[in-house]
Amino acid sequence: IERGEDCSLKHLMLPNEWRKERNTESDFHAFLTRYNELLCSREGRCLECRCNLSNRNRDDLHMLNMSAEDGKFYGTQKYTCYDCTKQYCEDCEDDGGVYYIGGTCDKCERKYCLQCKKVDVCTSCDSWYCVNCTDFRECFQCDENTCPDCV
Repeated sequence: IERGEDCSLKHLMLPNEWRKERNTESDFHAFLTRYNELLCSREGRCLECRCNLSNRNRDDLHMLNMSAEDGKFYGTQKYTCYDCTKQYCEDCEDDGGVYYIGGTCDKCERKYCLQCKKVDVCTSCDSWYCVNCTDFRECFQCDENTCPDCV
C-alpha cells in the first residue's frame, strides 16, 4: 500500500491492539516507518499558516507518533483530523484562541479539527472524549460538561 508511487492514502487509523507492542525491530514498526516516509515526502502543509508539517521539528521528520515515549499514541497520525482528514499544525488558533486541531480523545485516541469539533473536555476531570465515545451530561450543581464517570 505505502510503496506505490500513485498511493493516495491520506490517513490510516490502526487498532490499539496492533500498536501495543512498541518494538522498533518489528515488521509493524518497519511498516510505520515506510508510511511515515510516504507522508513526509508529500510535504503536507497546515491549512492555516501553511507551514511544512513534516518538517516542524528539524531533528525529527515525523507525521506519525513513532517513539515508545509516545505511549498509547504510538502509531497514530499527527496533525490530521480523523473526520475530514484536513491537516493543521498544533500551534494555529482561531480568533478566539481555540486551536484548529483539538485535543485527542482519551478513549479512542482520535483527534479532530475545529470544524469537525467532535472532542470536548470534562470540566471535572479534564479528560478529553469525542462524541462517539461518551455522552457528556450537564452537571446539576455547576451546569458544566461532565463525563459519565464524574456525574
